[in-house]
Amino acid sequence: MKINYKDIININNLTDLNKFELNKPIFLNNYLFHYLILLNNITALKLIRFPIYIQNNDGHNGFFIAAKEDNIEILIYLIDTYPEYIYNKYNDLTFINYLQYNKINKIVKLYPKLDWTYLISDNLLKNIILNLSFNELKCFIKICINYKTKYFKIKIYLFSIIKNNNLTIDNKIDILNKIENINVKNDNGKGLLFYGFNNIKLFKYLLSRNIDINYYTFLDTENPIRWAIKKDILNNKIDYITLILETNIITEEICTEVDKYIENILHTVLYTRLFVNINNYLLDYNILKFGNTKSWNQLNINKVSPIELITLLDFKIYSKIFINKETTIMINTMIYNKIVNKEWLNYLSKFPKFESTLQVFNMEKYIHCTKFRAYFEDIIIFILYLSKTYKKLYIPNIKNYQYNLYENNIFPWLIIYKSEYNYYINSYLNNIINSIIKNNTYDYILLFLSINYDNLLHANIIIYDIKLNTIERFEPYGNNTNYIDTIMDDILEEELTWNTGFKYIRPKEYLPVAGFQTISDENNNNYIKPGDYGGFCLVWCIWYIETKLINKNIHSKIFIEKLINRLNKLNINFVEYIRNYSDKINNYRMKFLKKIYKKNNKEKDISNLYINNDKLLNYLINLFIN
Repeated sequence: MKINYKDIININNLTDLNKFELNKPIFLNNYLFHYLILLNNITALKLIRFPIYIQNNDGHNGFFIAAKEDNIEILIYLIDTYPEYIYNKYNDLTFINYLQYNKINKIVKLYPKLDWTYLISDNLLKNIILNLSFNELKCFIKICINYKTKYFKIKIYLFSIIKNNNLTIDNKIDILNKIENINVKNDNGKGLLFYGFNNIKLFKYLLSRNIDINYYTFLDTENPIRWAIKKDILNNKIDYITLILETNIITEEICTEVDKYIENILHTVLYTRLFVNINNYLLDYNILKFGNTKSWNQLNINKVSPIELITLLDFKIYSKIFINKETTIMINTMIYNKIVNKEWLNYLSKFPKFESTLQVFNMEKYIHCTKFRAYFEDIIIFILYLSKTYKKLYIPNIKNYQYNLYENNIFPWLIIYKSEYNYYINSYLNNIINSIIKNNTYDYILLFLSINYDNLLHANIIIYDIKLNTIERFEPYGNNTNYIDTIMDDILEEELTWNTGFKYIRPKEYLPVAGFQTISDENNNNYIKPGDYGGFCLVWCIWYIETKLINKNIHSKIFIEKLINRLNKLNINFVEYIRNYSDKINNYRMKFLKKIYKKNNKEKDISNLYINNDKLLNYLINLFIN
């Protein structure tokens, strides 16, 4: 269609305007006002009120066109004249998404009282701050503070400030000085210190602000201290680690902490040193001197300990680390027998030796695929399995169930957590717990915790130890606490300890940074096999409570360390082990279902049962409560 742009540009009075159809689209659902904005005819726009809210075929109303064309004069006019349409969206975007970053800053300055929380998404906010100049950014932040907008949701913008290439280091420090709390983590679990390794001045400043130094990111378990070690060794310097050592953060205890590869800081130093042949050994001495029996004998996922690694290095240089420690550091006999270097072997023969104590758990048949699944009726079957197998384990139940389980969840053994404002805990749970304790029949009580965050389901269990009077939340990923975990633990502690006298123990109080599921690395494409359920969290939970019931009277922290070391000594990896175990409990499920569906003897006929099978659910409910 031919459009006469010249006539549209020349509209400057009502007579000119009335020559056009005002209430019909001209082309592709573009009305006259779309073209007036596109052609920058603000005079015509001011003649009458237009239906600015109407979207063309691209989903753009008047605000979107003005922003897209970078026409700030018209955009300001629209904001002043049509405020009721400012917050209209298309594909979850507002007109702000189409503006250049410096123009967004200008609009924010002109209209600070708009609901910028709604107008600017988190991702857009990050990009705005990432691209503004120093003066623009200072002004932007000042407005944010004055009007208490979402921008001071610190987590969102601090990392963009650090990564903004328009800012000098002094600029960044100047801005950070105005922020009270800079101890924040991004979505990957990294704090600002990870972004300070490219500039020693910034790194030193961040340390001066008492920023977190020793923590591990979720899943990847990256650690700032280990980053500093690697960077310094690779650059033949001791700049970053010297600054960290001055904080006195590194201790024997920290050197025993392991990552997802079951490696500690000693592994990090020695592995890096083996790949980099330089003459500066001061860093090595300053870190390795904190090693103790536990850290020196720690086997990583490849069954290699720091003791073995150090014997691959120069004896004259590295044996000095053990001076005056010949009687305080013990060596595992199995590790000692693997040492090849004769000079090291003779030297270490003087050190006391010890044997490992192994925890008891069953080894299941090796499988190459699993039919395990974890629908609601399956979880009930697994609960029945635990309840029948372990007589000293109590799983809460009540006699009267409402028919519609999914609308009226009244299973007392199940806790559902979505957010601090949206969670379910049976209102009678604590009364049931108290009544069971009085009977003095059980050693443990078990609850299942279903965590639903961002539409992702994850399983935990909660274990009551009646003798110790404790409640532990078991997280198969380990102790990698984030904001959500902290809030959830606050709620669980308040709810579960009320009127029960139990002490609530959080994962961070007894679990290692890298738990069973973190170490198993089950999403690694090299490990995935047919039938893998997209996560073995529920299986790890069932396995843990089973193993705990077999190995009683061991402190949970010590017990889990021993379990990880025991699993690590097997000739299969963690995910293979838990897959094998999943097949065991799935076999129980299949046998159980075969008894219900006697007419269906073929396994394939019963492996496809679906969750709204009323007959199955009613049968399970009746079996569970009677």
